[in-house]
Amino acid sequence: MSSTDARLVFATPDGTGIEVFLPDDARAVIETTLRRERTRTHERLVVRSRDLLLPSGRRTRRTDELIGEICDEVEAVVASTPTTIDPTTADRLAAALEGLATVRAAYQEPDADLLRSFAAQVELATHGLFRPTRTTTWLLCWPAELVEVLDTELARLTRAMESDDATVARLFPAPHLDPELAEGWDALMRRSLVERRLEAIVEVRAAVEDGHTDEDGVAALLRTVNDLRLMIGTELGISEDDDTARRRGGADRERVDIYEVFGFVLSRLLDALDIG
Repeated sequence: MSSTDARLVFATPDGTGIEVFLPDDARAVIETTLRRERTRTHERLVVRSRDLLLPSGRRTRRTDELIGEICDEVEAVVASTPTTIDPTTADRLAAALEGLATVRAAYQEPDADLLRSFAAQVELATHGLFRPTRTTTWLLCWPAELVEVLDTELARLTRAMESDDATVARLFPAPHLDPELAEGWDALMRRSLVERRLEAIVEVRAAVEDGHTDEDGVAALLRTVNDLRLMIGTELGISEDDDTARRRGGADRERVDIYEVFGFVLSRLLDALDIG
């Protein structure tokens, strides 16, 4: 695993701060980056970052001071890792890392990717709906309004599956084009598939109530949120090939909003798994 792909930041077990752990290769890259930025010549910075830092193309004393402050923010954490920092410090660190990454990207330096990954992980561990910890536990930091919507829609999904409602047909696609084979498969497997999904719903409810889950629970949450989107999308007539929910309005507006909320949740979970 490269330093860019490594998990560097975790939420504290109680979710009140973040823990930063830098492997030796990541620490070396960042320390080298800081040294280079502190010693970069005036002329090169002006030429290479003309359109990025100042519209006029001139580097002022304040620009020098700003880059110095950015380096100070990053260095203070890097020098003390492994360390635990509070949310306010984490927010400053994320902004500093993003700023430093922007400067390094202006020079097409490869370390910009590591800095951006570091910043994204800090943001995830501090403010994400799904926050990885040092163990296999994930914290679920959801606002009460989202929990209420989820609870209501899980109840609707449960009823729809138990009554074999048409809105959940996309959850159980037929594996055969032949109608007879498809009907036979459905007769043999449908109940088992429904029971698995109902078990996942129970697991998701428990995780949200507890405020944390493990990796298996994350997988169940991923599947269940996707099932909710498929159910609501079927209600709204939104196909997989034409996911244009915002075109619909009127009486469907509330359902469209909920559909898009679950799309947001799903994307945040996928992002968390990708950078976590």
